[in-house]
Amino acid sequence: MTPSVPSPAQPPAGRIGIRQRVRLWWLGKLTRTATHTITRRNLYLLPTGAGCMLAATLLVLLIASINFQLNLGFLLTFMLAGSALVSVAVGYRNLLGLQLTAPPPEPQFAGNTIAMQLQLVNDSTRSRYAIGVRQYAGPQLSHFDVERQSLTHAHLATPALQRGWQPLPAVVADTRFPLGIFRMWTVFRSTESALVYPAPEPDAPPLPMAESPHA
Repeated sequence: MTPSVPSPAQPPAGRIGIRQRVRLWWLGKLTRTATHTITRRNLYLLPTGAGCMLAATLLVLLIASINFQLNLGFLLTFMLAGSALVSVAVGYRNLLGLQLTAPPPEPQFAGNTIAMQLQLVNDSTRSRYAIGVRQYAGPQLSHFDVERQSLTHAHLATPALQRGWQPLPAVVADTRFPLGIFRMWTVFRSTESALVYPAPEPDAPPLPMAESPHA
């Protein structure tokens, strides 16, 4: 049997940047749960790059409208600002009440890939749009819609780093619906773990033969 595979995602302690340290510290504050229901207490909000550009544009429009006393400029500025604020409420409503669960994955050998399945349960009478699912601090996956009163499956993959029980990685569900100027997300840490077997040795030598045929 080969030894356990070292984790490429865990750099030496001296090479961990400040941003990575803050992420690991904040992630350690989150409690692992079997079912994650999105509420206002675990839903976070930040403007996107497009949202920051919109805020800068609205500021310029407001200054120009005040300077030149343009009533239509005030109207345009406050209409756009009101639309941005309404989009926050729509985006929150798009995620609130959604439930995330992760069933135990199939056992794998060390060095292989663990197939992680995330279940999104929508008990509401309204559909959820443009929901993205990815691993924490991982690349963004394609977005998909969750129909009303339905169960949607999202498939993720994580490497089997070491032998034994390996906790499932944290998962992020986010959305930029409807205007793409705000990003709303939540982090789910499952209590489930994946069983990782020792990897078989490649080109292993044959078993030793007994010296005596009666042994």
